[in-house]
Amino acid sequence: MRFERTCLPALWSSPFARWQGELAEIPALDLAAGVTTDALARWRLPAAELDEVVLGWTVPQRRGFYGAPTLAGRIGAPRATGPMVSQACATMAACLRLGAAGVESGDRRLSLVVTTDRTSNGPVVLYPRPAAPGARPTGSTGCSTTSSTIRGPAARCSTRPNGWPPRQGSAARSSTT
Repeated sequence: MRFERTCLPALWSSPFARWQGELAEIPALDLAAGVTTDALARWRLPAAELDEVVLGWTVPQRRGFYGAPTLAGRIGAPRATGPMVSQACATMAACLRLGAAGVESGDRRLSLVVTTDRTSNGPVVLYPRPAAPGARPTGSTGCSTTSSTIRGPAARCSTRPNGWPPRQGSAARSSTT
């Protein structure tokens, strides 16, 4: 799609901080809300006139399920809503394209694109086993049992299908004839 009616009237960024530094304990959505509210006021962009908020982030965080509508409400745009985008190393590009497409198509008049993340103190994600009681994750520590190299907590997994992969320090046997 060629963008002919879309522009970026304002750009801003939060402060950068060292990993595990002063912003490590602040949830990304809180930081985004504060920085965005300040920037909208500085640029004299009325939040109440927003049609859409596109929120990009890649690292899951608490209270992030309703990320875009939550951010919209916190910045003073309670009627705006929109998608959350997670595109690995291209989240910003995907968000800009999505926000611009809404304006370009005429579905939106004013779209706000916000990307935010917190990589310090990232979550530990456990993947459930649907067939297990209560969808209990694999192993007592929730570790994966499919890796051929077992280190750290994964070395303590008690569930090993057919004894594979072998416990750390044990040798896999093979026979050749």
